Amino acid sequence: MHLLPTSEVRLDDGEDAVDLALPPGDVVILSFSDSDLSALAAACSSWSGLSRPSTSSFREAGVQDVDARHKGEHDGRDPALALRLVPLRRFKHPLSIDLLIEKTLIGSRFVLLRCLGGLDYWRYGVEQVSTACRRAGIALAVLPGDDREDERLAGYGTVPAAFVAGLLGHFHAGGGAENMRRLLGRVDDYLAALPSSDPASPGHLLPRGEKDEPTKKGEAAATAPFSPRERRSRQGDEGPRDLAPIALPALFALGANATPLPWREALAALPADAPLIPVLVYRSGVAAGDTAMVEAITEALSARGLAALPLALTSLKDATVAAELAALIAARKPALIVTTTAFSARDGDGFVLDAADCPILQAIPVGSAREAWEASPRGLSAADLAMQAALPEFDGRLGAIPVAFKQEVVDPANGLTLRRFTPDTDGIAALADLAASWVALGAKPPAERRLAMVMSDYPARGGRAGFAVGLDTPASALAIRELLAEAGYDVGLPYHHAVI
Repeated sequence: MHLLPTSEVRLDDGEDAVDLALPPGDVVILSFSDSDLSALAAACSSWSGLSRPSTSSFREAGVQDVDARHKGEHDGRDPALALRLVPLRRFKHPLSIDLLIEKTLIGSRFVLLRCLGGLDYWRYGVEQVSTACRRAGIALAVLPGDDREDERLAGYGTVPAAFVAGLLGHFHAGGGAENMRRLLGRVDDYLAALPSSDPASPGHLLPRGEKDEPTKKGEAAATAPFSPRERRSRQGDEGPRDLAPIALPALFALGANATPLPWREALAALPADAPLIPVLVYRSGVAAGDTAMVEAITEALSARGLAALPLALTSLKDATVAAELAALIAARKPALIVTTTAFSARDGDGFVLDAADCPILQAIPVGSAREAWEASPRGLSAADLAMQAALPEFDGRLGAIPVAFKQEVVDPANGLTLRRFTPDTDGIAALADLAASWVALGAKPPAERRLAMVMSDYPARGGRAGFAVGLDTPASALAIRELLAEAGYDVGLPYHHAVI
């Protein structure tokens, strides 16, 4: 007798179905990437072309009531667009996808689907979303989740390939809130130029599987503003908008609403007579729209009369970043530097920030919630202690002050839960006060500064005072004293080795 191995797979195996019960919106964007959704959430919070209902309106009103408001947004009373953001990582069950289509997508006007992993990773979802959009006359753009072209995905969309290339260019440029604002501007213009969004008149949709003539990779379609029918901006009077993607360089400054700016332009706009304080943050956080921390630090420093210059960068070990920072330091010497970057960037004796010859304060964005930090007898986690306190000391960084904590933030417009760094008011105030004190100390002549040399003296043999095991601690203290005297500090009368 032969026994054949068998297996049973049921529809309800694995993760349970979820129903977000998300009301329809003019524009629905679906993505597996939290960075995409986070940047879009940041973009729509500061873009006047979007309508964002309050949390209470969603919780207290039924779906039909919200639908009625949504439809009323385009009857001449309110030209703003309503945006919905959907995290696809939660939609692995087929029923979840069906509910999303039924309750959210069918009532929309434009759907953008960015599929990480290609068609086969989310085939059922792509197929069902495409079918539903075609039946309802909804514009659909299907984008790959990486830099690789995917013709199979493109075939499920209903908008021209040149327009899709323009949208994809904003992601390839590095993302970020400003690029997402421009992407939403393209969608806004595209919808305003359509002959009708009525499902009975779906003449704007490409037939299934048909693609218009695509632009060669790297050519103007990926960077030039897309304006259907040469129409002017939705706002009407200011002319066509510049909606081209902004490529995020390895290092750039942050302007209003975290807009990327060349650092030279941002530096020139700062008051020339105020002490310069560069504030270094990772570019990845800016690309995800997580900029509340750096904005709060910049505001606190500025309130104390300091010229804060927020800078986003890939890594202090990046050769391009090092060259740009060296040029900045040469152009205008900082009075102090604040950095939120982790690890040590020192390579042997060389470290790019050494050229500034100023204090470097380490501000710590804590990777856990504030409640966990307060409850822990150690405070920081082992990872934060190593990466953001111990290792940065090799660069000569000071302080190690917590300035933000990771918190789950619910987007009031769509219930999207994001993990962001929430600024800590007390920590940022302490950092800014410390920075102002260091700057004030640096402005005093060396002879007027009061210094103290503090050495440990734990119960042990005398030769271990100051932890100079096997070394001569008194001689070392005298050598430091002589160096301070040569630098202009008032160290009093000379001491003999025996006195110490």
